[in-house]
Amino acid sequence: MVDAGDESFHAEVRCCTFEPVLANFEVGAFFRRADPRLERGRQRLAARIRERAGVTPLGIDRPPTYPLWRAADERNFGRDGSLACGYLDASDEHARCTVHEARNAVCATWFCKHVRGARGGRFWLALRAFLRAMEDSLAHHCLHALGVEDEALLALALEKDRPYQQPTPALHAALWGERRFREQHFYAECHELVDGLDGAEALALGGATVDRHRRALLAAARALEPEPLPEAVVLGPRTASERRGDRVALRTYRDSDPIVLGAGELEAVAACDGRSGADAADRLGEDRLRVLLDHEVLVPAG
Repeated sequence: MVDAGDESFHAEVRCCTFEPVLANFEVGAFFRRADPRLERGRQRLAARIRERAGVTPLGIDRPPTYPLWRAADERNFGRDGSLACGYLDASDEHARCTVHEARNAVCATWFCKHVRGARGGRFWLALRAFLRAMEDSLAHHCLHALGVEDEALLALALEKDRPYQQPTPALHAALWGERRFREQHFYAECHELVDGLDGAEALALGGATVDRHRRALLAAARALEPEPLPEAVVLGPRTASERRGDRVALRTYRDSDPIVLGAGELEAVAACDGRSGADAADRLGEDRLRVLLDHEVLVPAG
């Protein structure tokens, strides 16, 4: 969603100036299910498979033509139409995502705004890291369980050493072996394999890496629980301001999630710098103070 007056993103591309990497089992969801709602995604993924670049038994990487170095520049994010994701449906007036039903960890957990501001944002970052670790673990489990040959694993290592390049015919043949030209079927097998796992089995496959991210996620969830007001509060260190008529938008942890204050409230917030949490609650109201703390307009002192 793009708010009126908010220039963080351009409406035609929104936050979709990012091309995701899809794990083998995520791709397989489109070739295992006959659901007509998946047809546009199925067509797009089939085209990527025919193009070969970035298509491996682990999944489908970004195409070589995608300018990743420009996409990494935050000044271009959500603003540069040339970076629009290749999975957006250009024939749809709303440019909907064609792979939304099996989107990866990044696309599933990235939001321009959070109900709990920076505190909520940290939870979603932890969830993204956990899901990415799970994706990686499950994608590699598929290679093992489906008996991908040693020669293909060697080719995969070579392919990862030259990312975002068109593979040579010999490398592509080595990557897929007897599964060449049957990539869709292989991806569908991966989805079937992962779909049959229960939660405990999937977690166990991830070993210590996934468990580390699981514990971090639980810590992030606990941080969302109610807690006492801080003994003292000070103004946050990373606040940028922007005038919006008679109000001011304060940008703290993320440009796309400003908190907008009237002039009177802005003065009241400034007056809370260095005061006790109880005094700040009296001045602002406890609920509003907690919102300002979540957005790091005010932060605990010390």
